[in-house]
Amino acid sequence: MEEEELLREPPEEGWPSTSASPLGRVMRTLLACRPRHLSAAISRLGPSPSRSSSGALLDESLCFLWRQVEDAAKREEPMDQILIPMIEHLSIFMAALYP
Repeated sequence: MEEEELLREPPEEGWPSTSASPLGRVMRTLLACRPRHLSAAISRLGPSPSRSSSGALLDESLCFLWRQVEDAAKREEPMDQILIPMIEHLSIFMAALYP
């Protein structure tokens, strides 16, 4: 419940809501899905890989991230080493786009 509330909070000033919301949806879907439902979950997040090369890239990226998160969970390692660098990169990228 608390996770859903955090995803619904308005983004900080300077952050366009169009970038904060998809990141939350992607992370929530990716971390909550089961292996057999991963393809279906990814297809709901973006365009079909058959429609564009960017859709295929998104599909591959999400599958790679999901495997990394799954491996870290099996080894009982903290997820912060995977997720924090991604979020930091997004933050730097967005700060450069919207100074």
